[in-house]
Amino acid sequence: MMTKDFQPLHNASSIKATNSLAKHIGVDGSFLENISENINLHWRKGKTQKKQDGSLRLTNSGTLALKNIHKKINSKILSKVYYPNYLFGGLKNNPDGTNRNHVSNAKLHQGQRLIVSADIDGFFPSVTEPTIKNIWQGFSPFSPEVAALLTRLTCYQGKLPQGWGNSPYLAQLVFWKTEHILYEKLLQQDIEYSRYIDDFTLSTNRTLTKENLTQLFRRLATMCMQRGTKLKRKKCKVESKFQHQTINNLGVDSSRISISLEYRKNLRASIHRLNLKKNQLSPTEYVSERNSLQGKINYIRKLHPYQASQLQESLSK
Repeated sequence: MMTKDFQPLHNASSIKATNSLAKHIGVDGSFLENISENINLHWRKGKTQKKQDGSLRLTNSGTLALKNIHKKINSKILSKVYYPNYLFGGLKNNPDGTNRNHVSNAKLHQGQRLIVSADIDGFFPSVTEPTIKNIWQGFSPFSPEVAALLTRLTCYQGKLPQGWGNSPYLAQLVFWKTEHILYEKLLQQDIEYSRYIDDFTLSTNRTLTKENLTQLFRRLATMCMQRGTKLKRKKCKVESKFQHQTINNLGVDSSRISISLEYRKNLRASIHRLNLKKNQLSPTEYVSERNSLQGKINYIRKLHPYQASQLQESLSK
């Protein structure tokens, strides 16, 4: 495998003028300029998500006009990029049909003696406008004028907004200059590497000393620092095959990938609570809660089909 296979590759032609960009993505030029100059008017509050630790994550949304532009940017530009196989999350399936989801990421490291994990602290808000402009102008073959327009369209208040359609793709390109170098060095040391948006996972069958591990975390921290981000020190961990290994909240051992028992128990309890109070809810409230639980059952079904069937039966009562 050549080094170029380790680095993201832009497949688009050079675009020098904003009217050429508008034509390329199929949008009227003056309309595109107007949206970019008034991006604050097109921002909308997104859904509030509950994290695994119980804290809340605020996301961003936008007007239909802005969402349509983001879809066109994805379709005509960002989805055409070559993303190396060590990148997971927010990407289309591979040509052979395999996924780039968190389960595939976990399987990559399954059965290894050591699994090393680290998270980026507040990733999306820490990715700033200059970093995004560097993607549009440094990584992409676009002129400063075009890069500035694309930056205005894909940033909000000087940051990468979590929840906007282009953000998962752009998140995968934040480290385009240096990540492939780190990946190749680790590969030469028999260390597997992957990144699921803002989660790093490294694994190996080697025995690593404390000094080796310190050096690994230092390399990750340096790469993050170069792009204005930083590791979440509390989330750095090392797990041996003699422990319960986890990746992206999935249990990993040599025989199977599993969703945590706590998650499954909590879902069963939530279904039970909904069944007890469904007569007290309005039809709209009931459907909303039921749909949310249905989505979680569908998630469990991928790895625990029998238990998902039991949960489905409980929800259908």
